[in-house]
Amino acid sequence: MTSMGIVRERERGTLKQLIVTPVKPWELMLGKIVPYIVLGYVQITVALLVGVLVFNVPIGGWDLGRNTNINKYLE
Repeated sequence: MTSMGIVRERERGTLKQLIVTPVKPWELMLGKIVPYIVLGYVQITVALLVGVLVFNVPIGGWDLGRNTNINKYLE
């Protein structure tokens, strides 16, 4: 997704504007990545809540293992 955002900036001609701003490259990449990560966590949370509250699906297991799997899904 990040590469798509950078390509979109280049197509629009705003990549040069990004380069001359006083933003470090890692800050630019972080700003492109973080919204997708947050959106992914929101989607997973909503899916789990709907499963538990609407369909009465029991969510069990080891919390660390579940969180590791969620993080791998978001990669």
